[in-house]
Amino acid sequence: MRYSKLIALSVVAALAAPVAASTPVLGQGASEAERTGRERSAIAVAGLYAGLYGYTAMAWYFGKEVSPTFQWRDEGWFGKDTYAGGADKLGHLWGNYALVRGATQILRGGGWDARASLWVSTALSAGFFTLSEIQDGYHGYGFSVNDMYANGIGILLANVMERSPTLDRSLSLRMQYFPSQAFINHAVEDGPFNSPEDYSGQTVLLSYHLAELPGVKSARSLGWMRALDVSIGYEAIGYLPERDQPRQNLFLGLSLNMERLVFGSNQPARSVSRLVQKLYAPPLTVLRPWAADPFQGSTMSTQTGQ
Repeated sequence: MRYSKLIALSVVAALAAPVAASTPVLGQGASEAERTGRERSAIAVAGLYAGLYGYTAMAWYFGKEVSPTFQWRDEGWFGKDTYAGGADKLGHLWGNYALVRGATQILRGGGWDARASLWVSTALSAGFFTLSEIQDGYHGYGFSVNDMYANGIGILLANVMERSPTLDRSLSLRMQYFPSQAFINHAVEDGPFNSPEDYSGQTVLLSYHLAELPGVKSARSLGWMRALDVSIGYEAIGYLPERDQPRQNLFLGLSLNMERLVFGSNQPARSVSRLVQKLYAPPLTVLRPWAADPFQGSTMSTQTGQ
């Protein structure tokens, strides 16, 4: 996915709105404060999507010749010879997951009904990514059915997590991202709008929180385990932004449960912190003792995550 890192930054920025919106307004009644909170959260979500649409239009569509015919493209899934080794599909999945969850929490933080917030966030994410694929079909990239499937899986997973607090407490789907050197070089030379996709800097993690194990919850001696997750991770390195000895890594390891490190002195700030940590894994927080190239067998490794 071309803009997963942009989605991460946008969601984090927009999440500031419910913090401000939840603060009572002096001299106003409760109903007025509630209306203010809802307005601010709605504006934050609108700004989130306006920013995403504006960036994608400038980066990939503005000034590019429009094809008179609609084009389709079969990109495959996780084949070693695909253009991104499957990282683009996981990027689409995570991007929809992050947008639905982020926008839902923004609206709920502003006082909107939980069910309505989830439905609106689902519709916005589905509409945004469908429109992006249609634009791809007319701008030379091609409409990818594979991308649409990945979008749908991400949206479905976000809905499951939002509706199941127990499952949400146990699992996290995170993107770990740190710009690769090749991407930095392109950005410096060509500017942000002409920079390529940086799949080499991305790792997708599905983590189980050991803090949710009954024995860990109750035993003081095992308190240290509450800060650890068991994580399955996937990355495709050397595909983009420059194709250089492409390889795919599937690994099982341990990662820090950053949700245990809650920042902020008030409840809204803590909620924002928790959601950010559920979506993003900081660099150097993953230990991967077992890793495998899905096409070339397994290797032992003690490498920490980027």
